[in-house]
Amino acid sequence: MDKDQLIHEIGKTIIQDIGGHNSNWTHLVMVGTIEDGSSKMSGFAYLKDGKYEPVSPSGFATAELLEELRTKMAKDDHKAPWRTALIQIDRNTGEIKFDFEYDRADRWAINLRNSSARAAELKPSET
Repeated sequence: MDKDQLIHEIGKTIIQDIGGHNSNWTHLVMVGTIEDGSSKMSGFAYLKDGKYEPVSPSGFATAELLEELRTKMAKDDHKAPWRTALIQIDRNTGEIKFDFEYDRADRWAINLRNSSARAAELKPSET
């Protein structure tokens, strides 16, 4: 698959996995980090009522596709691989947006201590 196909497939996988559990979401925002041979993904489902729920993929399919995208981009762009990806999905428009961080793996890191602050920071302006 090429880069665009992988991005589409990642978005589709996230929507099927996470979006399928709650029909009330307007936006899905995921952070995928790949470091030292391991990957992790977590994020938020932003709901129609303005609230959010922490979410993460139930299996490894999304992380595997993300690792494939990372490898493909590094090879095609002839540069070091990115460390973290921010994935934003807008349910109304179907838009899938990716941002990549090449230096700081913790740029969008989500953990128990910063979850509320990170949810507010990553909240799409339309919700």
